[in-house]
Amino acid sequence: MQVILYYRIYPKDRFAYKFAVALIWALDLLHTSMASAATWTYLIDNFGNELITDHITWTIGATVALTALITFLVHIFFVHRIFTVSGGSYWIVIPIALLALTRLAFALVESFTPTRYVGRGFAGHDF
Repeated sequence: MQVILYYRIYPKDRFAYKFAVALIWALDLLHTSMASAATWTYLIDNFGNELITDHITWTIGATVALTALITFLVHIFFVHRIFTVSGGSYWIVIPIALLALTRLAFALVESFTPTRYVGRGFAGHDF
């Protein structure tokens, strides 16, 4: 609904903004799909299986990675806006952009780490 309203209210916005809105919407749709797939796996496919709590599906990792990517894109948009409002001050936006990039890097590493974890599970079982 927000995407439709954006395109109707701001038809003269720059193509880059319209593309960014469409990209973030598509990534959010994919994120919702991954979260729904993970929920289905845990609650429907493995109903009654206590040991599933020891396993992190690939869809959870994808959800974390998509969240990181969406957040990064929004942060970069805000960096651009701050750069514009500040009159082109690199002293303000470079630290913010570096922090956003660092957060993205750590989140991407973290999104693949849980699926490779080997050790004692939550319920005390090896997996």
